[in-house]
Amino acid sequence: GFVVFVAVLPFVLQIGGRDVVDVANFSATIAPAQEALATQIAAVLLAVMWAYNGWHGIAPVAEEIRNPQRNIPIALFGGVGLLILLYLGANLAYHAVVPMSEMAIPQNQEHVAEIMVTRLLGDWGGRLMSIGVMVSTLGAINSNLLLGPRVPFAMGRDKVFFPILGQVHATFRTPAVAIIVQGLLGVLLVLASAVLVRYVDYFKEKSIFSILTDCIIFVSSIFYALSVGAVIVLRRRQPEADRPYRTLGYPLTPVLYMVVYAWFLVYVFLGNPAEALIGLGIIAAGAPVFWWWQRKTPDL
Repeated sequence: GFVVFVAVLPFVLQIGGRDVVDVANFSATIAPAQEALATQIAAVLLAVMWAYNGWHGIAPVAEEIRNPQRNIPIALFGGVGLLILLYLGANLAYHAVVPMSEMAIPQNQEHVAEIMVTRLLGDWGGRLMSIGVMVSTLGAINSNLLLGPRVPFAMGRDKVFFPILGQVHATFRTPAVAIIVQGLLGVLLVLASAVLVRYVDYFKEKSIFSILTDCIIFVSSIFYALSVGAVIVLRRRQPEADRPYRTLGYPLTPVLYMVVYAWFLVYVFLGNPAEALIGLGIIAAGAPVFWWWQRKTPDL
């Protein structure tokens, strides 16, 4: 609802008689930070994919959903479709009011919505925007606490990782240990990013938020591509398996997806090598623990 409010605000005011929409902004350009077109596209996709990250969020709780064959595809396609409308509408509103040259100023890049609403409604509008961002952030944290721990919980329950992660709280019937572990890891990542911003020259011009998002999107994209690739592998290994939902356009769709993602990952690595290496390092830190667990329990 708040994003809809932001998306329609300048156009409602324009219709109401206030001259707040500058059509010239839609054709304005600025010098890109990256010279190569491919690197520019990858940099833009890095930010866009963060906005849409979470499109897969229903998958970890798929076993808890009624009529999953029907409801999961509806949730995935419907959720992404709704996000497209919301984000494109909001960006259209931003550009209608705030010139791109002003958006590109480093200290403004994460506050464009706040700048727009303040310009349209005054200081109280900016405060309202800050409250909206805070509420949205709390909502995202709530969703992540519901969804994220389900993966380590399932691994612990199935005894392919530390069984304590599969424990369920006696009163609340939640994967309490997995939730606590995820919360602690989140705090650790925020503190580590703060240290990088404070003491490492390369990161001093960046924010904690941008460091985390760049690392997360790079790492997540690797696993998204692997998950899509698994569709092809499972089709070959288990050709007779029951498949209530079949990939539209198979095999072209997963192959095209993996090709685009491979290209994206290469250019993200070239454009943000430090963040990419940090993300790879996080994966590498977990791999020995997982392999050790597998050797410890070879019969599982």
